[in-house]
Amino acid sequence: MIDLWGLKGVLWSLPYLPNK
Repeated sequence: MIDLWGLKGVLWSLPYLPNK
């Protein structure tokens, strides 16, 4: 199985990353 929690963590952190 894929790491759902890890994936969610990335998705949740995306909006906080600077748009470049």
